[in-house]
Amino acid sequence: MVCDTAALLNEAIQKGRRVLFEGAQGTMLDLDHGTYPFVTSSSAGAGGASTGTGVAPTRIHGVLGVSKAYITRVGGGPFPTEDHGPGGEKLRTIGNEFGAVTGRPRRCGWFDAPLLRYTAMINGFDSLIVTKLDVLDTFSEIPVCTGYRLRGKETAEMPATVEGMAALEPVYENLPDGARRPPASRTTTICPPAPKPTSSTSRSAPASRSGPSPPARSDPRPSSGPARVSISCCSPPGVCYRKGRDSWANHWNSRKRNGAGA
Repeated sequence: MVCDTAALLNEAIQKGRRVLFEGAQGTMLDLDHGTYPFVTSSSAGAGGASTGTGVAPTRIHGVLGVSKAYITRVGGGPFPTEDHGPGGEKLRTIGNEFGAVTGRPRRCGWFDAPLLRYTAMINGFDSLIVTKLDVLDTFSEIPVCTGYRLRGKETAEMPATVEGMAALEPVYENLPDGARRPPASRTTTICPPAPKPTSSTSRSAPASRSGPSPPARSDPRPSSGPARVSISCCSPPGVCYRKGRDSWANHWNSRKRNGAGA
């Protein structure tokens, strides 16, 4: 079907239908806010949803960020936490980090918290999904970048130029027990409990978002079988960590059931 997609989308929104825009590339490839000139030719950030579709920014009611539990990049450009050794190769192999069409190996490195703060600022995330956590299960230690050194001075901010980014040295905190795995299936919550009514005339408290509490567990999960962990998310500004093969649709349906809206 060929049509005016701006008119199609705005008509659907006016009729009350839910519309979800999905970005195809990472924020650091954004033409304006990425690692220029190592970028794509379009707006890969959340703002591109408006410029690319013709739907006004005031029509968009939420921005959901998605990040791997480690960092990957294809092609050239600065990559402060890239691991050129066996750690990076292990991430690539277990995570199957090869181009879907070309088969080109992706560059792999460790989770970069300052980078995520920057992308959250640019996009205005009100929820976050962290994927591929199970790739880290077999690591006895997991390095996490918590800051940078730039020309001998520590900083938590990203430089404004690609030359500055290329000069960054990551500051790592090593997290232990990467090999401890969750049980095969469970659901829990990272949201605070709903407030209880203060009087008999108060509205009833919303239903629990988390379902039954997970059973107590002291031993790591057996190594066989795929992990499926679902953690419910709350109303913005919530942080939703998810693992497994749950789809975007399941996530948003979960938000609707939990009263968070779209």
